[in-house]
Amino acid sequence: MRAAVYNAHWTTLGGGEQLAGGMAAALARTHDVDLLVGTRFDAVVASERLGFDLTGLRQREIAHGTRAFLEVTEAYDLLANTSFSSTFPNRAARSFYY
Repeated sequence: MRAAVYNAHWTTLGGGEQLAGGMAAALARTHDVDLLVGTRFDAVVASERLGFDLTGLRQREIAHGTRAFLEVTEAYDLLANTSFSSTFPNRAARSFYY
């Protein structure tokens, strides 16, 4: 299954990003997982700070906006949207907002 975890604030490496990183690491045990990002981040630094190994996960950069989000998410079987106050609809086969 192709899965993605979206967070618009990965670079802040705060509590919400720790939750998103935990979801991504757990999903990656049995699924192909991408991190959907607004801006790429240093996965080594993020892994050390958040406590989850994110170094093997692909970062897929998304331009801000509903249309871009719709187009990118269409490729996934599962989307976890962990971005605070996100209102973007998506086209993943299944999705949830946390």
